[in-house]
Amino acid sequence: MSNPFQKIIEAFLIENNKAIGRMRGGIPVDLPAEISQKGRANPSVRNSADRGMNLVKMYYKAKLRELISSWISKKNDVASVKRESQKVIRDYFVKSFQYGMRIQAGVNRTPKSVPISQRHYQWLIKAADQEFEHYLALMDDIRFGRTLQSNRKNWQERIEDYGNTLDSIAHAGRVAATPPNVVIYWEMDEESENCPGCIYLRDHSPYTRDNLPCTPKDGTTQCLSHCNCKLRIVKVSKEEYDRVMVNLTTKKHMLRQLEIIKNRRARR
Repeated sequence: MSNPFQKIIEAFLIENNKAIGRMRGGIPVDLPAEISQKGRANPSVRNSADRGMNLVKMYYKAKLRELISSWISKKNDVASVKRESQKVIRDYFVKSFQYGMRIQAGVNRTPKSVPISQRHYQWLIKAADQEFEHYLALMDDIRFGRTLQSNRKNWQERIEDYGNTLDSIAHAGRVAATPPNVVIYWEMDEESENCPGCIYLRDHSPYTRDNLPCTPKDGTTQCLSHCNCKLRIVKVSKEEYDRVMVNLTTKKHMLRQLEIIKNRRARR
């Protein structure tokens, strides 16, 4: 494209519409229960998986920073850095999904490397490659010395945001590991400033595994990867589950409303 200002505008739109949930339509529909949750959840197992997820995020950010630094210092060429970065993003999306499943199961003998179905794997690769497109935009900003007008973070700080996005994938893994007859509540941190999108999601709780429109930190809401909300997953009786099903709003409708809310905020 010949117009350099158009490229800057496109980079701005890419970064500020970084919404994994919006682009992918939230988590996969009709997910089977991947882990047999026999027995009561063991808090120590969940805590161990939670700590493991924190390490995954730390290593992920370190690897991306190292790759960018090697390119800036000209130790590695741009092609090799892009190739390796895409592999890292794919690998860590899968790891995060697996850790989310382990956190949700939280039972003894839950395998550390939870098997990923082909359907889940395809979804994760698609999600990772969409994230990679944002990463390429970051590399372009570094290459041309651009600073986005609404986001004056340096590239190291922006890598932190990429690390936060892994939480949204772990949340999707949690949902994938739920047994039948569960409802999901979107819970806000009442001590934080919450965006209108998160308020909308809280007010439309509870959800089922199939109509949950997005996960915290996936970029669907205005707070993007800085979301402080949590998912509370509760197993209920069949009767209560059926009552929730009667009043369900479709995922498609909610995603459309969330996009309207987000765009309204962006125009202010």
